[in-house]
Formats: sequence, C-alpha cells, structure tokens
Amino acid sequence: QLMINIDLSTNIMNNFNDTQQAKDPSLKEFVGYIVLIPYNNETYRILDIAWNKPPNFQFTRRNGIQ
Repeated sequence: QLMINIDLSTNIMNNFNDTQQAKDPSLKEFVGYIVLIPYNNETYRILDIAWNKPPNFQFTRRNGIQ
C-alpha cells in the first residue's frame, strides 16, 4: 500500500484552536478523494490521514526504498 503525504495544516488548522476539531472535518473532506500525482501521472485514493507524521516524512515502500 503506497501512502501519499499531504500538508493540510496551512489550509485547515488555522481555523481551529483544538487540533481534534480540525481533524474531524479534514477526514470527512479528504478521505475517499482520488488525487493525481503530476510527476508520475498516477492516481491514488486517500484512505486515511497520518496525523502523527511530519510533512517531510518519507514512506517506505514494500521493496524497502523510501
């Protein structure tokens, strides 16, 4: 399973004081979206948001490469 890192904090977090208040609308808004990645023209469906990862986090693929 390939995961994509998107930084939503600038668009949503500024409107809320409590981070949990910001997470709930974000999940409802973005989970299920299909996004196009321009550098490889692949589409991916957003299944979840990893709130505990920083914006510069690199996911490890199945083959062990980041």
